[in-house]
Amino acid sequence: TTTTTAPVTVPNVMGMTETQASATLKAAGLVVNSWPACPGASVDLITIETPGAGTVFAPGSGVSLDGTVDPSTPGANGVCLSY
Repeated sequence: TTTTTAPVTVPNVMGMTETQASATLKAAGLVVNSWPACPGASVDLITIETPGAGTVFAPGSGVSLDGTVDPSTPGANGVCLSY
């Protein structure tokens, strides 16, 4: 038999915390593809989501996230770039 898995829609995680965004994507059947490249930094709020909310993908597809970080993180200057 052939099993077909229904596509999933990328949820809007903009403005969520790192923890909230990860949980929301996981609940939708997606995975986080990358995180900001600021060593030791934790994302405060998600400001970039690629692909954007509403995009339809196969379950297990990756979503890249980026966001603001605590400006006191050395070298962060308040923003990190994903890699």
